[in-house]
Amino acid sequence: MLTLLRERIASGSRPGARQDDCKLGLAIEGGGMRGVVSCGMADELARRGGYDAFDTVYGTSAGAFIGSFFTTRQMHLGPSVYIDDLPNSQFIAWRRLFLGRPVVNLHFLINEGRLRIKPLDWRRVVSSAVPLKIVVSSLHHGDARLLHDFQSESDLFEALRGSATVPYLAGLPVPYHGDMLFDGGIFEPFPYQSAITDGCTHVVVLSSRPQGRYCRPPAPLISRIVERRLRRLSPATANASSHDPLHYKHAAQHIDTASLHPGIAPFIYGAHLAHDVREISRLEKNRTKPRAGAAVIAGLLPTAKPLTVLSALSTAR
Repeated sequence: MLTLLRERIASGSRPGARQDDCKLGLAIEGGGMRGVVSCGMADELARRGGYDAFDTVYGTSAGAFIGSFFTTRQMHLGPSVYIDDLPNSQFIAWRRLFLGRPVVNLHFLINEGRLRIKPLDWRRVVSSAVPLKIVVSSLHHGDARLLHDFQSESDLFEALRGSATVPYLAGLPVPYHGDMLFDGGIFEPFPYQSAITDGCTHVVVLSSRPQGRYCRPPAPLISRIVERRLRRLSPATANASSHDPLHYKHAAQHIDTASLHPGIAPFIYGAHLAHDVREISRLEKNRTKPRAGAAVIAGLLPTAKPLTVLSALSTAR
């Protein structure tokens, strides 16, 4: 699995001029502030020449934002967004819950971020030879939907917002071309399934949780409120949301099994932190914890060897 990636980087392989007949996808998990982990991995891949090695980038929730920086070759900006710009009350504030407003302020992330803090070159997303494809949860279809071929700045950023809108915690569903969108992680926390359906023969999955850590159910009261509201809009989405911890566990275990025991195509490799590393919260505001997550990634990446983000994680199992 990793041989293909290493060979493409070593040979300088570029999209549209491959010497192999494979389709290599990069699938990036989100997880709110926990995304600093997968963001650090993507940044290291970029720094080691991985921009052109992939044929398509797939992102769910925060992973879609990370993927947008990857496809625009602005990956160096990604970690600093998590460390410097997001751990504050403008982005995350539980007190807003008592005011009937979203705890997570995606307006701050998208509007302030794209215009002032770390501007994303959206035109390069649209024109990139390595396309970005965003996984969202469609309320009208009651399943995961893969968005791509963005036609404008607003088209792209509304898709990003939809994929990151955790139901009610981050706001109401996002209208998008006749559909209503919620967090892509409801149906597909790791976007490798969409990558395979899209024709990928090889998929590298960047996980934001340590190995063996799975999604925990929300507090019972919050779970009941969200489930009741979702059911009015989309019973299928409400059912998926209520079973999210189980779906997450099954997907994570499938990735681990496929990584350790590759069979026939499609080949899947999951990159994640060691099981004994402390997990970062989805809504972490302590700046030292995102910094610690980035530092753990750096600690797995000695500079003497190429692509150690993957080789070190492999030997850490």
